[in-house]
Amino acid sequence: MTRTNARADGLDAWSDLPGERVLRFIYIDRILELRRLERIVASLTLDPGETMFRYHFPANPMAPASVLVEAFAQAATALLETGLGFRHKALPVYVHQAKLHRAVRPAVPLRIEMRLSQRNESGAVIGGHAEQEGRKCASCTLGMAHAPLGDFFDAGAARGYRTLYQHWLEGAALEGFERPPLEEFPDGDP
Repeated sequence: MTRTNARADGLDAWSDLPGERVLRFIYIDRILELRRLERIVASLTLDPGETMFRYHFPANPMAPASVLVEAFAQAATALLETGLGFRHKALPVYVHQAKLHRAVRPAVPLRIEMRLSQRNESGAVIGGHAEQEGRKCASCTLGMAHAPLGDFFDAGAARGYRTLYQHWLEGAALEGFERPPLEEFPDGDP
């Protein structure tokens, strides 16, 4: 999935937000593997037609570092939120040791792997790396906090969030869950 055709993929659940194309800022296409509160592997393929590549850089397009950090944060968020049964919204609170090892190019699948290294009742530390064509492109460690999901989404927005997770998790290899993660997603108000 690319952001330029995200709505064609049926992920328009948040399209009623005035003036927003929320899906433009989703930087995970799929979750490939998910081991509850341990590890996540996600994929992302950036569309060469995305606006960012007109400016960064037209003759030699590469993903901005901020996009890579956001992709790491979204993977870490998915690892925590699914593992905590969607009772909490995970939020990045700090970035540590973000390194760019080589340029991330559009149209080439990016594999993002994140592992939880520490966790307590208020948050976690999650680190990982991203690869294209088997070569490390970037690495990053994130500090993540979490708070009650209901503090962030009303029932309507929560339905859109659930739809996003349905798409992300479709076909994922799941381990360590007693039942599919989406069965834990709150009905009605989160």
